[in-house]
Amino acid sequence: MNLIPRANTPSDTTASPPCRRPRPAARSAFTMVEIALSLAIIGFALVAILGVLPIGVTTQRDNREDTIINHDAALWMDALRSGPWGVSVGEDLSTYLVTITKTVVSASATNALIYTNLLWPQAIGLLSTPSYESPNATTLVSADVRAMTGSAVSRAPQNNAVINEAAFTYRLTATVGNASAASLVDLQEHLYDVRLEFRWPVLPNGKTGLGHRTYRSSFGGTLLGTSVIVNGSPVVLWFFQPTTY
Repeated sequence: MNLIPRANTPSDTTASPPCRRPRPAARSAFTMVEIALSLAIIGFALVAILGVLPIGVTTQRDNREDTIINHDAALWMDALRSGPWGVSVGEDLSTYLVTITKTVVSASATNALIYTNLLWPQAIGLLSTPSYESPNATTLVSADVRAMTGSAVSRAPQNNAVINEAAFTYRLTATVGNASAASLVDLQEHLYDVRLEFRWPVLPNGKTGLGHRTYRSSFGGTLLGTSVIVNGSPVVLWFFQPTTY
């Protein structure tokens, strides 16, 4: 008997497909070039920020010092204008005074006297000294003062020497003279030109920084001098006698 091979039908096909390993899911990541570029951008940003930061700190400090000088200048002007009637109100403010220097400059010599531990009326009397007090000479009076309207930490009474040394201190120079620009002769004798020059800060070596501002006002009245003893030596204290016209 001849056996005729039978063709395979689809139902007879039992072969399975070949086994394949699953591919891992694709993962995104930064290349070394991208990381280097990112670090470079961050570095440029940090350099720019660090460059602007000192400017902002300096501007903030300058604004704070200008505000302090403006407030203290108004206080000094009122104190000088009030004369002997207003000095008793601010006797506690003498704790802010460091030193007062009275300098007499002439063609032949320059003499300077330094006063410490002054009462508030004595300080006002010295700062009101007219520039023409000594004949053939010019009198200048300057005071080193710790800021009266500054930080509450450095305000009096403060016995910590470190805080007192670090406190904002300015140099005040007062110039008092007759208002020669007055148009009326009778007013010219009773009108005084007062200039307050502020320089700050006072550095440890005694010099002053770059801060500078001048205030000017005219006082009407009479300027009278009284001889007293200050720090063991005689001195003339001057006070304005206000007059209303």
